[in-house]
Amino acid sequence: MTRFTSIALCALVSSVRAYEPIGMYVPVTEVSDHAAIDNDQSKMETALLLETTQGYADARAIYENGGHSKSIVTVTLDSPLTSAVAKKTKISGSTYTGDLFIGEAYEEAAAGATELILKYAPGVCQVGALAEVDRNSDGCLFFIGTLNDGTSTYTYTLPTALEANSNERTLQGFATAVGPKMLFCDDGCPEINASYFMDYYGVADFGDQWVQAAFDRTPTNFDNGNANFATEYDGIGFVEVIKKGLSYTVSMLYSLHEFEASVAACIPGTKYGNEDALHKWDEGVAFYTASQVGTDGTAADGKFSWSLANKRCKNFKTCGPESGEKSGIAYLNFEQVKNFDAGKNALLQGDCDGAEAAMLDISDLIYIPLIQGTLRYALKVYKGTTEEKGQAEGAAFALGVLPRVYAASPAAAQIIYDQMGVNRNPNVDFEKVKEAFESVYDDMNIDCAIVGGYLNENGKYYTSPNTAPCETKCADSKEATVALTGWGLDLTCKQLNNLSSTWQESICNEHGGAAACPDTCDSKCSCTDNSSNKFVKNNKGGKMSCKQLSRKKNYKSLCKKKEGAKEACPITCKGWCSFDDAFSLDE
Repeated sequence: MTRFTSIALCALVSSVRAYEPIGMYVPVTEVSDHAAIDNDQSKMETALLLETTQGYADARAIYENGGHSKSIVTVTLDSPLTSAVAKKTKISGSTYTGDLFIGEAYEEAAAGATELILKYAPGVCQVGALAEVDRNSDGCLFFIGTLNDGTSTYTYTLPTALEANSNERTLQGFATAVGPKMLFCDDGCPEINASYFMDYYGVADFGDQWVQAAFDRTPTNFDNGNANFATEYDGIGFVEVIKKGLSYTVSMLYSLHEFEASVAACIPGTKYGNEDALHKWDEGVAFYTASQVGTDGTAADGKFSWSLANKRCKNFKTCGPESGEKSGIAYLNFEQVKNFDAGKNALLQGDCDGAEAAMLDISDLIYIPLIQGTLRYALKVYKGTTEEKGQAEGAAFALGVLPRVYAASPAAAQIIYDQMGVNRNPNVDFEKVKEAFESVYDDMNIDCAIVGGYLNENGKYYTSPNTAPCETKCADSKEATVALTGWGLDLTCKQLNNLSSTWQESICNEHGGAAACPDTCDSKCSCTDNSSNKFVKNNKGGKMSCKQLSRKKNYKSLCKKKEGAKEACPITCKGWCSFDDAFSLDE
């Protein structure tokens, strides 16, 4: 047995793995165990939706104790250790089914210790607070036997069989980590995004306080953004504020923490040596995307920020590789994947400034689905959906975006909170909420086009109230030029606007494009129209598409004269779209 396990350990240590993509991103470190925490969210939601005393108790237990991520087992040794066992030491033994168990020391155990805490491999022995029917006992350590680390053998017993297994990564851990990991730690603190939440709510563990107050039906005690769960909801509202508060705010902030911590851990100029920073970066992606979205990001069962962006893009006409195109994936997520890759590549090159730039771009975009969610439920309540489910959903989305709005404008944050906080307000003024958000877009480094506008059941914007996107300011002249000496040509801002994103980024950043066409390079002139959108062009019912309109020399006249043209093709009417006639440097 000892020889067998030693050989197995050597094979394990020397193996080289290729890691599967997570929502189109390929990590360079092992983070599948991190991504699995969305399964805790799923099981917690299932228990919550029972809306029973036992269901709430089971949901709370999963929130506090987990079940799917960072599984460990606490082993009682028959004899004290004669020498220390270092953290991450590979240790083998036998599972309940008689198979080979291989884990690692979760933390250092000193000489004389009578316990070893071992960490399971990802996806193995998922027990925690899960109901018996949901447990995965595959790979769990047998309750009595021997362990071997390649040089020493230890005999052990487990205190209470499967109950010795627990989880060190939990949703509550995310909610309570703001203080010790994001605000009051030694390295890289205080973090930007956590500071927004601290400045607004006045307490570091606002997320845990929100969830516990909802479970207990008590008021919160924040500086701003309070919720009186003692009076406002009767049933389903508690489900919504707990599940969406965790899915879209607590997990989001922890994802941002990992990106910020990665930048703080980056060692400048260290090529292919920033392992700690790279692992943290991969963790940030894992917590943004999580396991249920699949390798291509199209699965519909996800729970965290990636999935929220995909859900809302269908409501706000912001799906597709280019905003407005039909797709199951949000334009925002395509942009985030570019940022994920840019940060990873920068870290591999020891370019810490480049990683920080990518992190800041991620931080700007991540709040957009929360804005969209808040707007969506503001409209629903405005139009008469006053039951507590819709109001609670709006309040849960506001929970995650109010601190960022507050950092830009306390007055705008107050307007949104007054309308959308946990208050069962039946008289929500949608336009006030929309205008308050729009007033801070510039400060939040986002624009109207990427937020989009809320669509009705016919795929059109509402007119009363007006749900169309605000107008993104573009001050560039379409005819202004960038001199590309290497190609021997001058490129207009319109041509630059219609280049592929790779060429556009290169010209904006490396060839003076940003100086000549600043708004174009800042995506404020982007063509977000769907090329196939159509409007009626004559009294016989004939229709013209945005693609066809972009080819017309008299497009301005058509946009003025033809009813529906500006609504169907707003950016084309401004002259910024070329679609498949886009200028190409590859020809």
